[in-house]
Amino acid sequence: MMIWHHEQTPLNRIKEYEAICRSKLSSNDYKEIMKLIKRKKSFIENIFSLKNKNENGKKYKIITFLGCEIKLKKKRNIIETK
Repeated sequence: MMIWHHEQTPLNRIKEYEAICRSKLSSNDYKEIMKLIKRKKSFIENIFSLKNKNENGKKYKIITFLGCEIKLKKKRNIIETK
């Protein structure tokens, strides 16, 4: 759950979110969470992967092919409601 929150946090507030996590979690738990957040892609993910990413209220589809990332903006944003 904290990994999802970390991804949803705006870039200008990441340090503040990490400080809150550090104060709420034990040091071992905090280290494990940060390790999972900052992990690198696996070998197979570098060859090919499709991922959805939400960044500052906008949806993106990220396609990775042979290590190159292509970021496509989706038509509907998260903030828009219809």
